[in-house]
Amino acid sequence: MPAWLFSDAPAVGLAEEGRTSAGGVAQGRLRRGFVAIQVAAALMLFVAMLLTVRSFSRLQAVDPGFDGRHVLSVQLALPPARYARPSDIITFADKLRTDLTALSGVRDAAAISLLPLSGLLSTQDYRIAGRREPPPDEIPQAHYRIATPGYFHIMGIALHGREFDDGDRETTARVAIISRTFADRHWPHASPIGEHIVVGRDTFELVGVCDDVKQFGLDAGRTADLYVPLRQMPAGQAQFIAARMYWVVYTAADPMSAADAVRAQVHRLDKDIATSSTRPIPQVLAASIGSRRFNTDLIKIAGAASLLLAVIGVYSVTAFSMTRRTREIGIRLTLGARPAQVIRPLLAGEWAAIALGLSMGAAGAVFVSGALSPVLFAGRGVDPALIGAAAATLGLAALIASVVPARRAIRADPVAALRAD
Repeated sequence: MPAWLFSDAPAVGLAEEGRTSAGGVAQGRLRRGFVAIQVAAALMLFVAMLLTVRSFSRLQAVDPGFDGRHVLSVQLALPPARYARPSDIITFADKLRTDLTALSGVRDAAAISLLPLSGLLSTQDYRIAGRREPPPDEIPQAHYRIATPGYFHIMGIALHGREFDDGDRETTARVAIISRTFADRHWPHASPIGEHIVVGRDTFELVGVCDDVKQFGLDAGRTADLYVPLRQMPAGQAQFIAARMYWVVYTAADPMSAADAVRAQVHRLDKDIATSSTRPIPQVLAASIGSRRFNTDLIKIAGAASLLLAVIGVYSVTAFSMTRRTREIGIRLTLGARPAQVIRPLLAGEWAAIALGLSMGAAGAVFVSGALSPVLFAGRGVDPALIGAAAATLGLAALIASVVPARRAIRADPVAALRAD
């Protein structure tokens, strides 16, 4: 761009290139203009990086509602022809739980129809027993889960009331556990334990209220969850469970150390059962925010690169200017000027360019902050304190980058500087 701008006036450029000239007023302004633009762009990207990193840190701090640090998860796919009835699935689950808990290093095991953060959805209409039935377009829905005894304990999900146990059988009264959001929806000022809900043709007594679990992502809202025992699942759910059954295995040591033994035990029980997604619960949690982590890492690299390039740009332009003014520096020092008196006027243009770039960048950062707020977790819109801190950091780095070549120039031998052309 500089070559193109000055290609039609070579004589002017040569005329301005005197022995004490810094390359001409026009070229100096152009160089400083580039510095200002680079600083402004770097500040906007730097602010975007800080906002994204802060957003990701807040996301990582979200409580998922469970604690699976010593839990291994594995997904099973049961052959539908042999597991078409609920009784077939119940018999298999009872046998597998007994076999898994007998393994060395395994403390307990349980099954769930849909694992948290699996990205899968299953909902059921319901109504509150004893209350007026709502209009068809206002029938509430809950996220539906089918679990075996021990699931809440293994996953570390806090529970008020009681968990499912082996006494909850096909022939006993149907029971259910609901989430806190479910309870607050219908019983905001009272305990729902002992109340009844109707799902299809079945009436369930509520025996427990569990803490909310992040079912669809750490950045997702709270959901109304309904859990029923595997032994009391509706007949129409058998094929759904057979196609996708998640097991959680509580281990005494590293969960992956039990992975091979768990898979082998499943295949000993039925060699036709497919196992997949065998991984510790912390990996499930990490995978749920994997894309955000990748995007955050990318913008970290971009922000750091922009900051580095801005500092290099300021340094390079200042060093170039100091080189072109070597003779002028020598004359001033020879005449008795102090180094500080020489540096200030020489750097006035560079400092003005940095200040202009920071001003433009701050204005652009306000726009960037507003544009990013809708896609950031817990975004707060424009954050003046963060923009100010970013501008101060970049400004300090740019000032240091401009002072370094100037100080090196004034330390040169004045006699050698006077001989410089």
